[in-house]
Amino acid sequence: MWLLSTEHLKLQYFSGPEAVTGGYAALSHVWFGEEQSFQQIQSLIAGGASLDDRRVSDKIRSACRVARANGFKWIWIDTCCIDKTSSAELSEAINSMFRWYALASICYAYLHDVPATYRRETFGSSRWFTRGWTLQELIAPRFLLFMSADWTPLGTKALLAEDIQGITGIDAEVLTFSKDVMAVSVARRMSWASRRQTTRPEDEAYCLMGIFGINMATLYGEGTDAFRRLQEEIMRSCSDQSLFAWGETFGPEVMSHVGLVRDAQEPGNFLFAPSPAEFRHAANMSPISPGQAMKLASASCSIPAREARMTREMAVTSYGVRCHLVLVNVEGDVYRLAVLACQDGSGSCMGLVLRRRRSSDESLPQYYVGASFWDGQPSPRSPSGVLERRKHRVHRLMAIRPDMLTILSMLNQAHAGRPGQPSRSPSAHGESGETYIMHRPPHVAHPWMRLYASEPKGFFVPDWIDIGPSRYGFQCTQKRRSASNPTQPLLLTFWHPKRNESFEIKLGRCASVPLWATATILPESMSDYVAAYTSSMHPEGQTENPDSTAPPPPNAVPFRTPPFNLAPPPPNPHPFSSPQVTWPANGPAKEPLAFLSPQVPVLSSEYSQRSHGVACSAYHISTWKNGSHCFGDHNRTIQLTFTRWPSAESYCLELQLRGRVYEEMLVEHQRGDDVQAKLELARMARGLNPSISVNLH
Repeated sequence: MWLLSTEHLKLQYFSGPEAVTGGYAALSHVWFGEEQSFQQIQSLIAGGASLDDRRVSDKIRSACRVARANGFKWIWIDTCCIDKTSSAELSEAINSMFRWYALASICYAYLHDVPATYRRETFGSSRWFTRGWTLQELIAPRFLLFMSADWTPLGTKALLAEDIQGITGIDAEVLTFSKDVMAVSVARRMSWASRRQTTRPEDEAYCLMGIFGINMATLYGEGTDAFRRLQEEIMRSCSDQSLFAWGETFGPEVMSHVGLVRDAQEPGNFLFAPSPAEFRHAANMSPISPGQAMKLASASCSIPAREARMTREMAVTSYGVRCHLVLVNVEGDVYRLAVLACQDGSGSCMGLVLRRRRSSDESLPQYYVGASFWDGQPSPRSPSGVLERRKHRVHRLMAIRPDMLTILSMLNQAHAGRPGQPSRSPSAHGESGETYIMHRPPHVAHPWMRLYASEPKGFFVPDWIDIGPSRYGFQCTQKRRSASNPTQPLLLTFWHPKRNESFEIKLGRCASVPLWATATILPESMSDYVAAYTSSMHPEGQTENPDSTAPPPPNAVPFRTPPFNLAPPPPNPHPFSSPQVTWPANGPAKEPLAFLSPQVPVLSSEYSQRSHGVACSAYHISTWKNGSHCFGDHNRTIQLTFTRWPSAESYCLELQLRGRVYEEMLVEHQRGDDVQAKLELARMARGLNPSISVNLH
């Protein structure tokens, strides 16, 4: 590690903290403004600058001055003592940073936003207490001195331990070294970082490595995977199961939520937390021995002695985290409760709610974590008006008490479609076995892929949609929805003035909820009006209600394409704008040319399509290969393609014309453009010299 001399502007490399004769000082601070780097200091040294040179930042000069006054020849400052252009040196510095702070003779915590007069309010509101990296810089040093904005001492962390505990939640015993930080539960240590921020998402994990005694490779660019990787390392090196005791806890009010989501795969449905913020309410979780956990759990449910076996060893596999836990079953086998060797602040043994994976093999039982609920509120809309994915609330933890076990019974009943009140004394029994718990969401090559699992809610028609057809001589003459019947599809009409033929595109939503699209080609000659062009009729669906006791679904009338009008459009089409869409209450208005089809409730009934000999699903965009479908024949072909843009919840329309007739139109239109260009040149040339003639052929 490089250290900076406090007497001269000089950097010197030391192999370790013990190699620094006479000790060294360290600076803890918050980065703001332009911080001088290792390369900038090296450049100043090469230029013969001294430590008093004004080109050296005020922070570095002041830190060196204070350290020199306290008798230290060397100081470590992270901004200028790490060569961040070297990935190897950066990784070494991050992995050894806790040790360098711990072995420093003194550490100065510079609070640039706190005045010299100490007041608890201004001290506690300092930005220094909100940053991720300063957590280990607070805990590690044996002697930490807080400095004000003008470098006036405010007090040591030992003197201010009680105040710091109130600000950060860190035990005063840890700050004064009366208690080893490694003796604090994993969940509590994580809670210290739950309200802190880092500039890079990877630093959420890297800044905690020293607090948990973990060394691992630093891979900037991996994003939130770094924090999951940290949890894997903690699980391998520590048997503290409070690592899994994060997230929301079940209470009696949970089952009042509107709906249970049967197959949710939210971040909360996996074993490892996506970020330290998930541990904000886990400070009171503490580990207990497996024997004590079995004793507490046995007071609420029947666990035979031969089944009361828990192994501390857990391993990450391609199937999930393999562990040997005691699972409590209550009137069902979908939701179970895994007994954890940890307790909450009231002394209750905690259980992890598990949900059996649907495709799970009996010989390889796989589980997701938690039960997911939605609150019945409509999906929120983005600023552009497109429906966004509804967020679910995931409840993961449950205190193992008789009154809580009834909730487990209600979960199994709700999952089976039999919601209601459980028996007052549901039978609960525990059994041990090898279990695989899904620990992370599956990897996807593109971040949008996970969103593609759901059907879009509407369409987006870009304003450049008419550029492609215009190359063939078509003009977009209307983009409208029937004002009298908003449930009708949106109609786009393109007309070719010279050939007097047109085509129509209709976009809408079927009664069975999927979005559909059709293209109708209307040639000039009736002899060309073949079945291939009229087969784009979206068939009418008829409801078949399998449950005669259920009431008929509301508004179960599907979209039907209106009869085609063969009359040509007006000879002089004029530009137009899409009509304003009337939105439901609380919904914003869309921009022109972007719209959502009317909402139709998701129906439990199944639909049978019977019209024109074509299945309704043939026009559902979700069934098209690569979101693309061709209408017409070899003479005239219209290809409609839909992509997820500008949101994953909307289909963006694109179209392309192909076929013999359309290719002739393209050549004819381009030739006409060339003639017009030559005529324009001729006019310009004649304006300059009337005797010039231009050949238009």
